[in-house]
Amino acid sequence: MIDVITGETTLQNIVSAKVEEISKLKEGNPIVNYEIIKNPKTGEYLLDFLLTANAADGTTSIVERIVYRYKAFTDKAGNKGVMLVAVSSRAYAKEVNNFFVALKANRKVLVNEVTQFKMPEINIK
Repeated sequence: MIDVITGETTLQNIVSAKVEEISKLKEGNPIVNYEIIKNPKTGEYLLDFLLTANAADGTTSIVERIVYRYKAFTDKAGNKGVMLVAVSSRAYAKEVNNFFVALKANRKVLVNEVTQFKMPEINIK
């Protein structure tokens, strides 16, 4: 997914708002977790987080791992904004345990792929 937010805002404000949302979810679900990675060279942020949903019997019915990459931009006309690139993967019911095993073994792979993704140029019309 690629999304663009235009106007006067900062990466820190956008990342902080998402972290606050995830933190509220974590209060009621200890599996929910996140890591913020800031690239000091580019000023970009990566937010790597895990969400779950439970079935009526309390078992984990859905697990989703999401990596967001936030980048500030100024287009050729001087319009400012923030671009978000996101990648998500999910598992349902019987596949949840296998998802956690694979995540533990390969967690950094998706982060590295999102970090290396060539961000498109944004031009607001």
